Amino acid sequence: MNIRVYILLFFAFVTGLLACNNKDLPQPTVAIANLAVVNATADTLNFLVNNSRQNSFSGIYPAGAYGLYTPAGSQNYEIKKERSAINLFTGTYSLSDTSKHIYTSFFIAGESADKTFFITDAIDSALAVYAKDTLHIDTIAMLRFVNASYSSGSLHVVFDKGDTINIANAAYKYKSQYFKVYEGTRTIKIYPAGGSTKLLLDTTLILQSGAVYTLFAKGILNAKGDNAFGVGLMTNGTIITATGTQ
Repeated sequence: MNIRVYILLFFAFVTGLLACNNKDLPQPTVAIANLAVVNATADTLNFLVNNSRQNSFSGIYPAGAYGLYTPAGSQNYEIKKERSAINLFTGTYSLSDTSKHIYTSFFIAGESADKTFFITDAIDSALAVYAKDTLHIDTIAMLRFVNASYSSGSLHVVFDKGDTINIANAAYKYKSQYFKVYEGTRTIKIYPAGGSTKLLLDTTLILQSGAVYTLFAKGILNAKGDNAFGVGLMTNGTIITATGTQ
């Protein structure tokens, strides 16, 4: 046996030892964050982080939302249309891990990164307000409004004739505080801001007590189909209903 064979056997022995030792090492843990990805576009989308798809079971449907755990910290993300290998657009985010009890929603309002935005969800504070109203705790929910329609301009949002929620000037990316609302069938009407009486939307929502909701405007004024202006309603990242007539 020549020296070359001895050297090869030595490296094989060392490699085997390293492989055995690596099996005993604990795998690194990845900190995770709470994120709801809200699709306010007309296409079914996939959300990827560092080339790994995060919505594991299905695409995120138009007017839909997907609640997930995603890697925390500074990360690169990609948005793709369902069944497409090509990135629609890419971007970066920075999210706190779940130990901070911070919840975030990522709104996708169009087919480019400049038509997206992140907002912090004060769910814990909303639940605290809800829990204090012991007189109505079995009949109320918490609801906020977000304008994710980049083409609609500022909106005037009237909820139950304005005696529950009356938002006079909700610009694109606007988010309201959480309001206490009663369960059951509720009416929402949306007008252009500034005192106009032109009705953009007149629809109803069915709410359940004890839930924390986000009602969001989506779509394009005067468009048809999935692109039409309307609203979506989500709770904990899960779509409940998406209705609306212009």
